[in-house]
Amino acid sequence: MDKIFEQLEPFLKKVIDYPITTILCSFLLGIVGLLLAMNLRIDTDLSELIPHSYQSVQALDKLREQVGAEHEVAVVIESPSFEANKAFAEDLIPKALKLNQKNGQPYFLRSEFRKNINFLKSNALYFATDHELDQLED
Repeated sequence: MDKIFEQLEPFLKKVIDYPITTILCSFLLGIVGLLLAMNLRIDTDLSELIPHSYQSVQALDKLREQVGAEHEVAVVIESPSFEANKAFAEDLIPKALKLNQKNGQPYFLRSEFRKNINFLKSNALYFATDHELDQLED
């Protein structure tokens, strides 16, 4: 440990002898660091981190061309009447497909309408009444 302080002694003496210069340099370095940090960004698109020559990136680009993106939008319609839900969805889908971005590109290229009961199948016992649970137990 003493060896480290011996090597840092000239630097430490200058820091102690010139405190204002040290503070100004620290402040200047802090500003430069802040300006550089403001340009940092997080890119969640993993295909940007992989070379474009990889087959997986090329397949993803092809998917984007065909489908528009690899992201999806899910709309949940919930009411007591399935027929009312169906009518609402049939009215909503054409209107959603007509929506365009500012550059004229459509927001949605395709739609898929389905009754998703997988959640209910997986969690049916949570929705059962006490009587139904007693029947299952018997």
